[in-house]
Formats: sequence, structure tokens, C-alpha cells
Amino acid sequence: MTVRAKVAKVMQFYEPTPTLVRDIYQKYGEAIGVSKEKHTKWAKDKIVNNKRYCILMFLTNPRKVRPFDINKTSFCNVAAWLCTQNIKDVTRISQLH
Repeated sequence: MTVRAKVAKVMQFYEPTPTLVRDIYQKYGEAIGVSKEKHTKWAKDKIVNNKRYCILMFLTNPRKVRPFDINKTSFCNVAAWLCTQNIKDVTRISQLH
């Protein structure tokens, strides 16, 4: 773990239509790292490959933190993020001392 932030807003889309996929890229594409020139290509790729779910998370107050290991015992190993009220709940015990 090297960064922390607060989640300001979450948008979820289940089985988005081709029109919705294009709209998402037009509205949020640049903010999620897809240049305008690539919006059509990326949207077509998601539609052709039958992507069925989309989550957009808007973060605020990002801050670097001193790196530490996470105890993922109760979490999926492939998770790119996790939510917790208390960071001590997921910090490896050896890192707390």
C-alpha cells in the first residue's frame, strides 16, 4: 500500500449497451486515461469483447503514505483496492511495531 484517498462517488454499470459505452468514454474517457483519439477504438473493443460491467470511482484527497504490507486474509488476492474504517485492521502486525 502506498496511497490513500477518499471515495467521493461511485458509478456502476451492469451490461452497458453500446450507446452507453460510447457515452462513458465521451464523458469520462480522458479522466480515466483514454485519449479522445482512442475513445471509439476502446468503446468498440469493450462492446465486441462483451464486457459486462463497468465501475467508475471518483477519488478525492489522494495522499502518499509510508509503504506497508496488507494482510489479505479476508480479501481477494486480485483486488486492486480495499475499503476499511481502520487501517490497523488490514496492516500486517509486524508493520505496526
